[in-house]
Amino acid sequence: MLKKLLVSLLSALLCISVVAEPESQSNENQHETDVKIDEKGNVFVTPLLYHITSDSTAEVIKDYSYKKLESVVIPSEIRIGGHVYSVTSIGDYAFGWCDRLTHIEIPSSVTSIGDIAFSFCSGLTNIEIPSSVTSIGYGTFRSCSGLTSIEMPSSVTSIGGTAFSGCSGLTSIEIPSSVTSIGSYAFSGCSGLTSIVIPSSVTSIGRKSEIPNCIGLRPMLNEALVFSDCSGLTSINVAIDNPAYSSEDGILYNKNKTKLICVPMCKKGKIRIPSSVISISDSAFDGCKDLTNIKVSFNNSVFSSKHGILYYEDIVLYKVPMGRRGNVRIPSGVTSIYYGAFEDCKDLTNIKIPSSVTSIWGYAFSGCSGLTSIEIPSSVTSIGNYAFSGCSGLTSIGIPSRVTSIGVYAFSECYSLTSIEIPSSVTSIGFDAFSKCSGLTNINVALDNTAYSSENGILYNKNKTELISVPLGMKGEVKVPSSVTSIGYCAFMDCSGLTEIYIPSSVTHIEDGAFQNCKNLDVIIDNSRENVKVEWSAFDGCKSVKFLK
Repeated sequence: MLKKLLVSLLSALLCISVVAEPESQSNENQHETDVKIDEKGNVFVTPLLYHITSDSTAEVIKDYSYKKLESVVIPSEIRIGGHVYSVTSIGDYAFGWCDRLTHIEIPSSVTSIGDIAFSFCSGLTNIEIPSSVTSIGYGTFRSCSGLTSIEMPSSVTSIGGTAFSGCSGLTSIEIPSSVTSIGSYAFSGCSGLTSIVIPSSVTSIGRKSEIPNCIGLRPMLNEALVFSDCSGLTSINVAIDNPAYSSEDGILYNKNKTKLICVPMCKKGKIRIPSSVISISDSAFDGCKDLTNIKVSFNNSVFSSKHGILYYEDIVLYKVPMGRRGNVRIPSGVTSIYYGAFEDCKDLTNIKIPSSVTSIWGYAFSGCSGLTSIEIPSSVTSIGNYAFSGCSGLTSIGIPSRVTSIGVYAFSECYSLTSIEIPSSVTSIGFDAFSKCSGLTNINVALDNTAYSSENGILYNKNKTELISVPLGMKGEVKVPSSVTSIGYCAFMDCSGLTEIYIPSSVTHIEDGAFQNCKNLDVIIDNSRENVKVEWSAFDGCKSVKFLK
């Protein structure tokens, strides 16, 4: 019906319509000019493109011409051949990435603003949302870094995920008492915010996972991510009559303080966890670089603290404050080093792990750049994802003979590592476990390992049919064994010290990124291009590639 209406109007008007002028777009100032209707039935009324959503309503939608706009006044209505359409919505992505845009006026006819509608509009300094709008969508103002103020009307009931993420210029924001939910990462990266007040109406913060909270499994509750990377935030305060949340000393809890949700990133020195807390949200302590001491009330039944370090039921080392310096000795009896326990403790120089520890969880020591060595006890059976990633000062590490799995990126960005020994017990090595280890020249595997093997410092599967990983620090020439039939994903990626590689005719599959960014490498393949399946970006950035047949 809408298309028929537009066609009839177009025929009647011979492409003449009423439009809004660029700098004065109120309905009273519209004048007759050309109408442009595209193949989808969308109508261009200078300077904006509209989608007719009903017999009486229209939505502003994305058009690449907006990239040139500096100021926009959205009209409350447009007229096409005497037919009036009320502008009731701004569509998804409508003004996204319009970095020249410094001013926009939204009429009171608009009731809906779509996802990512103004994202990356870095030139916007302020915006007034009309009282007709009831929700702020996903990523609506994401990375509007120039935005210093925003007025949210009392009609808004929800703030979507990443809605204001990356708005580093915001120094304050008032959440109206009408808001009932705030999405994940809604204020992430708002580094100018120093405090925030959550009104009594808000009963949902962030998203929640169905994964249960149990021993050894981190509670995947992401309320804390609403305020991640808010590097200036010192306090989160909650209205006393809020039925779902509470705060104490600027720290966010659920209503009855059984769950600690978020510690503001700018908290300094010492914090105390109440006796009522029995769970802690995921990422609750992320970015608290000046936190040096975590204390727990003596009669807490689940958590405890020793020397300012947080433990779960005395057997799981849960969190070491990021501001901790010097040495840490983990008490005997601790069986697990939890997810992110030492993450970004850049000033720790020595950590003693007792023989009672059997598992090292993901990100456990990630970013501990001050560590030069660490001894993993023989009791450990697993090393989690990213466990030692970013330990740039680590010069050596021994993997115990009982370890069966090494997680993805487990030792990535360990720039000072020169060699690594894989024991016979290891049956699983995650993707890019040794990526960006620029000093690594040898990966050696025990001869009796049943899953992996090595030759000349290169990692293969057991029978050497797949080449898995080449140490980033390897230099000169490489000759691939004739047993190899495939070269794995990113196997040689960033190996800028290699100058030549000879690939035998046995190789019929080269996976994505296998030789990506090997800028000094001449690749010689003893086969024809037709006989080798080469995946996307396999040779991007190589010096040369030559097929001999």
